Amino acid sequence: MGPALDWFITLKGEDIPTWVDLSQKFLDQYCFCAETPPTLLELSTIEMKENQAFEAYATEWRGKAAKHIPSINEIQQVQLFHSTLKGVYYSHLLSHASSFFELIEAGKKLDMGIKLGRIEGPTSKKEGEASKKQAVGSSRRTKDATVSAINPGHQPP
Repeated sequence: MGPALDWFITLKGEDIPTWVDLSQKFLDQYCFCAETPPTLLELSTIEMKENQAFEAYATEWRGKAAKHIPSINEIQQVQLFHSTLKGVYYSHLLSHASSFFELIEAGKKLDMGIKLGRIEGPTSKKEGEASKKQAVGSSRRTKDATVSAINPGHQPP
């Protein structure tokens, strides 16, 4: 049927006189399967996936934080969660530190603003970012050049 049953069948009756003995032997045999609670470092390095809704990310993160031993109070959770945010989420949600619920509600509104195109999302590139990177990369190999512009509407003195 499975590895636990195979293990159980190999036990001798005299080795497990009580249920307590059996349960202890079982725990000794299968303790590696137990899920270990996340550390503060692990919680601080969880990142929001691209195209993941803020509410889903916050709910997933909070579920993992609830498993931390000892438990983390709400203010510390908000601070730790906020440190995992990047870009527009970090800057716009900085002031929403009173409760996790308020943080999620503000994040949902931010998601809506991004979806409607009123706020630039964390994955969209800013205008000119690609050309700026090219200019910086190419300037290393070429000599400096002087650029002048002529304004036809401007009269010389």
